[in-house]
Amino acid sequence: MATSLNLTTGMTYEITLQGAQRWVRVARLVSVLPGALVLELDSGRQLRVPQAALISARPLAVSGPPPRTGLAPSRRGPAKGPGRGVSPPVNPEAFYFTYINEKGSDVSAAWLLDLRTRLLKETSGNGASTVLKNAIADALDAAARELLENEFERHESAYELACQDIQAATAALDSAAGAGRVPPAYFRTLLRQLTYVVDTEHSRYLRNAVSSPDFASFLPREHFYVGDDQTFLLTVSAGLPPGDAPVESVQLLVGQAEGLRAQGQTGFVQMLRPGETRELVQRLKVSDLALGVGEATISLSLRYRCTSGHIEESPARSMVAVLEPARKFVTVVNPYSRYSGGTPVDEQKMFFGRRELLDRIYSEVTTGPLGQCFVLYGQKRSGKSSVLRQLTNRLRPPSLTVYLSLGTIDTARAERSFVQACIDALYERLVHDFDMTDVVEHNWPREFQVEASPIESFRRSVRAATRLLQARKGWRDVRPIFLIDEFTYVYEYIREGLLTPAFMRQWKSLLESRTFDAVLVGQDTMPRFKEAYPNEFGVTHDERISYLSADESRALAENPIMMGGESRYKGASLDRLLGLTAGSAFYLQIFCDRLVAHLNRNRLVFITESVVGDVLGHLTTGPSALSIDKFDPLITAAGESVALAPKERYLALLTRIALNPLITSQEVAADEAALVRDLFAREVLERDAAGRLRIRVGLFAEWLRANSMGNGA
Repeated sequence: MATSLNLTTGMTYEITLQGAQRWVRVARLVSVLPGALVLELDSGRQLRVPQAALISARPLAVSGPPPRTGLAPSRRGPAKGPGRGVSPPVNPEAFYFTYINEKGSDVSAAWLLDLRTRLLKETSGNGASTVLKNAIADALDAAARELLENEFERHESAYELACQDIQAATAALDSAAGAGRVPPAYFRTLLRQLTYVVDTEHSRYLRNAVSSPDFASFLPREHFYVGDDQTFLLTVSAGLPPGDAPVESVQLLVGQAEGLRAQGQTGFVQMLRPGETRELVQRLKVSDLALGVGEATISLSLRYRCTSGHIEESPARSMVAVLEPARKFVTVVNPYSRYSGGTPVDEQKMFFGRRELLDRIYSEVTTGPLGQCFVLYGQKRSGKSSVLRQLTNRLRPPSLTVYLSLGTIDTARAERSFVQACIDALYERLVHDFDMTDVVEHNWPREFQVEASPIESFRRSVRAATRLLQARKGWRDVRPIFLIDEFTYVYEYIREGLLTPAFMRQWKSLLESRTFDAVLVGQDTMPRFKEAYPNEFGVTHDERISYLSADESRALAENPIMMGGESRYKGASLDRLLGLTAGSAFYLQIFCDRLVAHLNRNRLVFITESVVGDVLGHLTTGPSALSIDKFDPLITAAGESVALAPKERYLALLTRIALNPLITSQEVAADEAALVRDLFAREVLERDAAGRLRIRVGLFAEWLRANSMGNGA
């Protein structure tokens, strides 16, 4: 039965279908239905497929059920193998000369894989060692895979692998000949022919490779604010689908538009790769008439060069540009400015992430037995103090939070000074927040009593505060919670000789009194601090304050500056920002502060990749560049008395890593191995898929490259 597709039922074809992926099989056509075909595979299984999915059907020399080779033939041509009733040659050399030799590049993947199978099954009595046969078999397999790959990147990879395997097989053949063995003469001819096959196929593929770049995240209507020079920047994103071949010299074409004309350099991208999105920027000049009308329609398309060398253009797209004078620009409120210097976040609406941690601490210090102690540690500026602020905001009576920082204690008499600081902080809380001006009259410890008996004085102050709150405020089960910031200063003071280890014994005694809960905040040296005094710390809940997750970072960047529920980030700009800040709330606040300032200064509504790039440039170079102290959290953990090495050594190592993207742990000097391990533990460094060292916060790496002046190269 002939069909409009020129197919005949009962015949066997090499079928190529295109659905979610390309599918190539040998199958017998059982029947033709309206809009569908019924196919029978060599396993006997029947499939019903839509005719619209059929790309090609090449008749084979056999009829009836297809031969049971289990092989997927090439999409390139019919496998004119042995027909029904004909005994195909079993010997691989005979098979080669019968079906493959003298065909040039016109061979199928099925033939190559069939020859591979026959070669591996043959005994090694013909002068071909197992090693040589395996090498040639690998070359046949790789060449066949190249013939079957249709996606560009996978095809390129298959082509490179095929070339490598053919070279390896040729080397094995030369080695066998040099050792006096006499492998079959056709091996060398076969390898030369395989080289011709893969090269020809690769050239053919490049000539016919599909490339269809188009605009990404294209808005048919967009607002622009026109400057005093009557120009504005048009920024669009161009993308290339995964699997397509790359394109070069991508140029933005702006069609004729009444009242608008392109000015300056044309929007241009040198290369666009599969799955990639890039921005093209074009400045446009606005006429008085267009500005008066308030909008203009722009026709946009892309011109590009394919791998074949041909110049092509994408379909044109229309955009309505709504034009407004710059004076009507509404300033973007900057919620990041107050926190970009490292100030702890006290506003709940600007606090993102850490919710699970806060819930866990809250539950333990409100419902667990007295004497709970949480230890929060991490990089400087990682958000530890912000967690304390948020916890303080959440805790309600009968919880009594008392905050103090060990950075203010008198190190000359540290043991007494610490207890006095705790008592004073508790006193301040009662007097200023509860208006209890007569606290000292209620068995409150005096300074000479603290001097003589610090532990007992601390207990007396807590008991006095509890009685006063119960009597005057009606609180029951008062629960004091001491929030102690900068606790790792104690470790530094001990190492520097300003404190004796007796301080830690005193701290243990205070905890064992079971009269209060504590949340201690320290820097990245806290694990070493605990290792030095395991008994004094006892049982604590240790929590590392790390980077925000991708979703939390995205929310911090997007939500505070939403525009009527719409994100201000276009294209891949937000991904670029997150890559540069790596989930560090501190550096994300800094970058977002500068982004908002850039929007307002240039009267821009949206953040594009080019805007992120401009701000990155200002952050790393020039008069507004960040100073080195802003990156101190990524260089050292704390003071040099507890550091593994001076700050200069850390900085030199990090600079060398920033300047040498191929460096691995094995290439680091032996005396720097401990520093690398420390930087990994502190989450400053990470490894990529190839095992290369990389600075996690891309902003820091960019700053080091821009300010290295050749150091570490």
